[in-house]
Amino acid sequence: MHALLLNREERFRISHPAAGGDDCTVFEFTPEAVGEVVAELDPGVQDRRDPFAISHAPFASRSRLELHRLRASLAAGADALGHEERLLVLLGSVLTDGYRAHGRALRPRREATRSARRELVERTRHALAVAPAAPWSLAALAREVGSSPYHLTRVFQAATGLPVHQYLLRLRLALALEQLGDGDGRLGAIALDAGFASHSHFTTVFRKTYGVLPGALTRARGASRH
Repeated sequence: MHALLLNREERFRISHPAAGGDDCTVFEFTPEAVGEVVAELDPGVQDRRDPFAISHAPFASRSRLELHRLRASLAAGADALGHEERLLVLLGSVLTDGYRAHGRALRPRREATRSARRELVERTRHALAVAPAAPWSLAALAREVGSSPYHLTRVFQAATGLPVHQYLLRLRLALALEQLGDGDGRLGAIALDAGFASHSHFTTVFRKTYGVLPGALTRARGASRH
């Protein structure tokens, strides 16, 4: 199983011995996003017209698993920030495997200093804490904190142990839990106020995280007041 890497306006044609062809998943990235990811492995990309220097890469087991999870997440919808982040990480993994398979030297871009990485993480935490319910996209968050999307993704997870979208999810759940403690029982409003796309999405994530439905907490709090 391989990943095909096509530059902009590049055509690809293949014939299949069996009817139906391949079952493929196609992702289209902006030139800026591709250039950024490639530059992390090969700074020389700035001297090329087309960012992809290789046409294909092996699709390792970990990448196949991530693709399976990503497909399921995309089908469920809602988490745009998470999808952006995971797509860039997947592209980075595929390109790394591809460069190694083709015997191309990896020339990672010089990392920022430890203090610069720490400041970037703190700016990100602050931005999310100030507006946890905002409809953040990875690109918008990166602009807010003065970074690029892929660099922000890598630095933040390395420092906190969590992808940005998972960190934001925890903030939103904490906000919702605090509002549930007020006991007004408006679950739909609480979900939207905390930044969740829908009541059902909020309920699913809340139960997965805390092991209890949010409605059960409001009912228990209401019963304790009588």
